[in-house]
Amino acid sequence: MTRKSDSVVSVHDPIRIVPLHVDAVVLAPVDAAAPVAAPQLTYRDGPLLTAVEVFTVYWGAAWASAPLADVATRLDGFFDFVLTSELLDQLAEYSVRGQQIRHGSRIGRAVVTAPAPKHVITDAAIQHMLQQELSTNSAFPNVGPNTLLFVYLPALTDALRGNFRVAHHGVLVRQILAHIDFLDRQLAELDEQITTLVVDYEPIIERLETIPGVARKCAIGMIAEIGVDMNVFATPAHLASWAGICPGNNASGGKARSGRTRHGPIALKTVLTEAAQAAARTKNTYLGARYHAIRVGAAPIRPWARSAMTS
Repeated sequence: MTRKSDSVVSVHDPIRIVPLHVDAVVLAPVDAAAPVAAPQLTYRDGPLLTAVEVFTVYWGAAWASAPLADVATRLDGFFDFVLTSELLDQLAEYSVRGQQIRHGSRIGRAVVTAPAPKHVITDAAIQHMLQQELSTNSAFPNVGPNTLLFVYLPALTDALRGNFRVAHHGVLVRQILAHIDFLDRQLAELDEQITTLVVDYEPIIERLETIPGVARKCAIGMIAEIGVDMNVFATPAHLASWAGICPGNNASGGKARSGRTRHGPIALKTVLTEAAQAAARTKNTYLGARYHAIRVGAAPIRPWARSAMTS
């Protein structure tokens, strides 16, 4: 999200933030509105874009891959069309003596991945990023009087510009998003630590990943909960029973009774269940075929447990 900076930006600043945002109240129709008089424009020697040069800036690593990469391509195509269309010809009526408004062009694009944008972004942060890139990134153009830089943020960011019905809602949203940023940093730190700790177990992790439905994080979770010494389990059935994923077979006199599983390590059961669900969706594998074979007539959750036990 972006929010306005507390400081007022001067029109003479080399980089000014102009948000593409119009409040809904402004766009709402007005009943019985009086006819609007034709505008009388007066040029007072201010900046005038005569042949606009558009440079698009996509801030965030998400723009480098789908689906946002496709969105960026369409945005660039939009500028390529508009800047050479009849819409620019219509602006020629606003030309002044010595300055003729004509077609523009898109002069390039850049994806900025570092520093990564936060969920809450101030105008000052955008200005700082642009100043840094303009001075160090050769992909950025030399800014001239006709240059416009369009900065786009990832899909999870939006304009937080005081358009809350209750003012303190904006404060709460900023606090929540700041907390999300904190949690993201904590997760990244833990991922780095885990990567360091499992270096010695890479061969085992790679072997576990050959099992349908078992990805890297799932394999690491299995090693963390079970260990790598299988001698402590007499048979695979003992391991399945200890993990709490072995449904009971309780029947008497031809009448089936409750076959609920015993309590096992919660983290391990979660990992194995996720792996079983993923394996059930695989094609041309034994585990996928096994799941569909036992799925008929079973309770909705029971096939996952049986598939996990089979894994």
